[in-house]
Amino acid sequence: MAGSNCNQINDSGQVAWSGGGGSDGGRDWEIFLYSGGVTTQLTANSNDDWNPQINNSGQVAWEGYGSDGGYDLEIFLASPTPPCTDTRPSLTLNRTGVFWDSYADYVARELTVNFSMANTGADTAYQVKITGSSNTGGVTLSTGVPALVGDIADGGSSSISLMYHIPEDVTAFRTTIYATAQDTCGTSYNYPGP
Repeated sequence: MAGSNCNQINDSGQVAWSGGGGSDGGRDWEIFLYSGGVTTQLTANSNDDWNPQINNSGQVAWEGYGSDGGYDLEIFLASPTPPCTDTRPSLTLNRTGVFWDSYADYVARELTVNFSMANTGADTAYQVKITGSSNTGGVTLSTGVPALVGDIADGGSSSISLMYHIPEDVTAFRTTIYATAQDTCGTSYNYPGP
């Protein structure tokens, strides 16, 4: 924090400091707060403000001169960062196509199955990954796992192609796809879930 004075940091990582200038472009010292990745200018006046102190609740107090030229002690009650609420992403999976991608794949018995994974929830599903499958008839998943699908926004979807090795005597099979996803808080969930 170049050009700053009297830095204070609390146990939550919030920082309060006094620094020159600010949004009013003046030559006086102003008070700033860094909280949750955002810097906020707490004062914007033509008087010097200094010696900020921050408690673990994010409340900032500082000294300064009021508009009447008299000495003031100011207190800013920062609104605390709301706690993150775990919300399981609502994911659905639908088969959209089944085919031999080439004659070579047909000979090798490598079947491609396309899926669409949709997020029907209200929040983004982060770091969605296919982690495996359970199949009938001796069919095995040829696609390496985990296979990253990526983030799926609320109301959005993503296409996924998986390749399966099909034994010669198999004419039909069932598969259960396993996946993981994280919510906004970073909590991981398994699909299908317990």
